[in-house]
Amino acid sequence: MRNASNVWGALAVGSNDACVTGWGYNTNHSGKGKSIAARYAVQTCKNYGGVNCRVIFTREARYRVIDHGLVLVPAKQ
Repeated sequence: MRNASNVWGALAVGSNDACVTGWGYNTNHSGKGKSIAARYAVQTCKNYGGVNCRVIFTREARYRVIDHGLVLVPAKQ
């Protein structure tokens, strides 16, 4: 099992009730992971038909690779 820090999850919603998540990380700069996650969530919202997509929630997380699958868990657990 591998763990990483500086990982962020984001939740974006559209005015038409589209709702998606995104995640991102940057091991060189802790603040970059948050903005990467936010951009990814907004772009994914738009890709799935979301209108006026915006980020409503971000949270720092860790990721673990378990049996070749990715799992995100809250950072302060």
